[in-house]
Amino acid sequence: MNFEQPIARLPVPANAGSHEERRWAAWAGGAVVGGLTLLAFLPALRNGFVNFDDVENFLGNPHYRGLGWSNVR
Repeated sequence: MNFEQPIARLPVPANAGSHEERRWAAWAGGAVVGGLTLLAFLPALRNGFVNFDDVENFLGNPHYRGLGWSNVR
């Protein structure tokens, strides 16, 4: 595979708007998707420990030490 070829650019339609308008539209679209995702999962933040497997996974597991940066590493 030849990685030295230039990236093909798609032609931009004449009525696509200015660079700033397209940039704003991309940010707005991302903000809408992020907001909808946050809204969908917001009720999960009210959950505490559930009586399913949290006790075994977090309290009874000798290898679990938390979710700090040193532990996730």
